Amino acid sequence: MDHGIGPLLEFLRHSLIHVRLFPIWRVLTRTLKMPAPALLPCDQCLSRKVRCDKSLPRCRRCVDVSISCTRDIKRKRPGRKKGSGNVISKLRKVAETPDGIQRQSREDGSEDEESRNLIAPAGDARSNFWKAVVGDKQVPNELHHEEHAALPPNNSETQEFHLPSNETFQRPADVLSTIPDLSIRVDLFFAFLYSIWPIIDEVTFRAELAQPEGLNHTQVCLVLSICALSALHIPETRVSYWDQEPRQKVAQRFIKQALHIRAETGYLETADITTIQTSLLLSCAEIEVHRARSSYFLLRECIILAEELGFYEPNLPTELSQNERLSIRRTLYLLSLVERGLTLLRNKPYAIIMFDSPPPETYANEDPRVLQGLQCLNELFVLLDKRFLDTWMQATASGDPEVLSQVLATQTKLAGLTFDVDNLIDIQKADILITQQWMRLVFWQLSMRQGLLSSAAEEPALTYQYPCQIAKSLCIVLETLPMNILFIHGMAIFERMFEVIYSFIDSLILSHKLSSEVDSLSILLRVLREAPNSHKSYIQILETKLAEQTQGDTIVALLRGPYPT
Repeated sequence: MDHGIGPLLEFLRHSLIHVRLFPIWRVLTRTLKMPAPALLPCDQCLSRKVRCDKSLPRCRRCVDVSISCTRDIKRKRPGRKKGSGNVISKLRKVAETPDGIQRQSREDGSEDEESRNLIAPAGDARSNFWKAVVGDKQVPNELHHEEHAALPPNNSETQEFHLPSNETFQRPADVLSTIPDLSIRVDLFFAFLYSIWPIIDEVTFRAELAQPEGLNHTQVCLVLSICALSALHIPETRVSYWDQEPRQKVAQRFIKQALHIRAETGYLETADITTIQTSLLLSCAEIEVHRARSSYFLLRECIILAEELGFYEPNLPTELSQNERLSIRRTLYLLSLVERGLTLLRNKPYAIIMFDSPPPETYANEDPRVLQGLQCLNELFVLLDKRFLDTWMQATASGDPEVLSQVLATQTKLAGLTFDVDNLIDIQKADILITQQWMRLVFWQLSMRQGLLSSAAEEPALTYQYPCQIAKSLCIVLETLPMNILFIHGMAIFERMFEVIYSFIDSLILSHKLSSEVDSLSILLRVLREAPNSHKSYIQILETKLAEQTQGDTIVALLRGPYPT
């Protein structure tokens, strides 16, 4: 304490005590002795995220590095902030609305035109889309059946798609009433995506959907997952076919709503096969919106729930109907295929029980080609047995001489394997033929991991140029497939194509034949470039790889352009 102030304070203390004003003295001395405000750290130390000694005029750290030391940035005052009233105003408007739903508007009060276009129907949406996708082919007659009119009504022109309020969870039918174009999305799923995911009995599903008051939250989440896949894989008439961003926004709303309802209703405690199917479809939808971790988490959730519910047991509960048993078996079978695919594409561990073949039964009134497609796909995936996957996951070469014989035998089988494509649905045909070429690459990659490749090998499958042969076979396959069918498959099929093309480019660079294979390379790259969900990821990686090579810019320029019709 300063010597000039000390005697004065002592004099005042004795004076105030004698006049019985001691409390006043306490207040006065407390005010006089209040410490000065502490100095704040300098702006430079805050930016560098280091401790500041708060020295003046410059702190030690700023002196050491010879930079200016200032305190010009205005700090936020601690404590609660006074609101502007905007939130309260919005809440009052919501409260005044009958259903508690307030249409979101822009700051200028105008409605978001893009959001309105996402949900508003446009004339005969089904006929326009089917014409764009299947061309002159006839639309399946069953899609015009009168029973489709029994789907729950929705007023998409006047009602915006939104997350439901808490009270809506007590009324699953209310959630369905807010889904825009629900009947069209369900029709598109069964017309185009069902052959990929034939895990739901269409007749039973439509009958239950026609009576929304009897649905539970688990069934509603399944409907939302179906709508998400339809929005992602199938273009809508009110959205440009080549622009995937609006469709992704719509799908993300469906995904978010399904996950929100599941979290609020405790779906794990009441899980059944519908819960597993919902998680599987949501996992596939998350891949399309580039959320790989969330997709893998949902896939593992499917496996854990199936084991917990005893669905992997040889004998299922006797109280289940034949359709329910078939639904469980098909779901588990496709789940095993998805997991094996992730093991190869992303080196994910596998822990699932494999099946030798898909269930031989079919649903009532189901197209028999669906089962034929599953059986053809099984001829490919049965080659990815446990022994192969264990070898694939090894970090180093095993040195097992039987690996060489297994690879050569499998390559010979894959190269000569043929399918009765005339009796397959186009969607399944694309999946099977492209997967066949991808698996030839997978076994070639296994040979490379095991150190079996050689430039002088007599077997073409053991040479570094073998991916060129695979890529040319893939070009022949693509020439027989409608491009719209490929685009409906989504990221899964394009990821397999990307693996083939990447290895193809590596082989061309190694053999110095890049300029001589421009035609084959252009076909493959243009398919990826035209794909709605891959041109921003895979094509950029491949074009960057080509541009890094000699005359890469010239080659990339030659490869750019629309896909030849």
